[in-house]
Amino acid sequence: MKKLLIFFTLFLSIPVQLYADEETETGYAKSDSYLLKEMYNESQHVTSLVMHQKLEILEHIGGTWYKVRAGIHVGYIPVSGVIIREKIPYVSVHVDDPAPGNVPFLTAVVHGDGYENYITDPLTWTDKTTGKSMKSGDMFIEGHSYSVSIWLSALFEYEFDTYDGEPSVQATINGHLATVNKAYEQDPERVIELYYDYGKLESVHQCRPQYVAQVDSTCISTGHESYYHCECGLNYKDSKGQNPFEFGDWGVLPAIDHTIGDWKYNGTHHYRKCTQCFSVIAGTNAPHSGGKATCTELAKCSTCGFEYGEYDDHKYEKEWPAFAEEGHVHLCSNKDCPAHTAIEKHKLDLKRLKANLRFV
Repeated sequence: MKKLLIFFTLFLSIPVQLYADEETETGYAKSDSYLLKEMYNESQHVTSLVMHQKLEILEHIGGTWYKVRAGIHVGYIPVSGVIIREKIPYVSVHVDDPAPGNVPFLTAVVHGDGYENYITDPLTWTDKTTGKSMKSGDMFIEGHSYSVSIWLSALFEYEFDTYDGEPSVQATINGHLATVNKAYEQDPERVIELYYDYGKLESVHQCRPQYVAQVDSTCISTGHESYYHCECGLNYKDSKGQNPFEFGDWGVLPAIDHTIGDWKYNGTHHYRKCTQCFSVIAGTNAPHSGGKATCTELAKCSTCGFEYGEYDDHKYEKEWPAFAEEGHVHLCSNKDCPAHTAIEKHKLDLKRLKANLRFV
């Protein structure tokens, strides 16, 4: 009997962990309710549950019930009464970057769709040069080093991803990769701390854009719209320097067409020039052509009207017209031309003379 009592005492001293080898997931009671002894039997309670009480889900039953453990109690609860928190693997927040002369803003803004998953608590700026936390009325000082710390709290239906009890979340502050720490004395699934070191503040250039008037385009050069230029090299569409641009993307006025002038010509060619830039218009420079020359007039170009080339040879008539007492000639067939062949002296035709004398 004594041996049996010793064995029983030793057995009771061994800690027993139910379901230790089973992989379980965690849920939370959606509202105040009861853990049932049997499914569909609301009159048999194992224990009462309070809203948001943590539950260890042991088994999914038919898609409508969970078998769960609440503390030391095991029982059943409808699926509709349990919330399974969605993991948050990535967070992104925005704060106003520090700049010499500015005061710190002590709130952060959640980026993207994160506003549905988590909220930001007041943030802390630290002047690492002095080792002091900044207050709302302090100013950032050139040459001092600064860091920012932001606590994020997951909304109830979400929780931050963790690994081995530590936060396992990627985070950015203003696009900078931030360090994620376990918030002091907080559950890392519910609250995390974001940290980013801005380092030493250098002087920041403040653009003071100056007005640049519009330049109209010509036929040989492009122009540009009016804009504002800063001595740092940046160009802006507006006087406040809020809309920078690059030439080529905006502001360029394309070159206009040439203004074509009247025909110009020389002894062999004709062409047209632009009245603005005086360059020869492409496709207009060509030799004279067309028209017909005579012995008194040169050929007239059918394009520009310029008389060009050489006079044509005379074309004499075959008849011998009377030509005074000196003799006779062949006249040019061109009525406007007085030219004629060389004067040939008259010759006495004795045969005709004799014939005429017979009748005298």
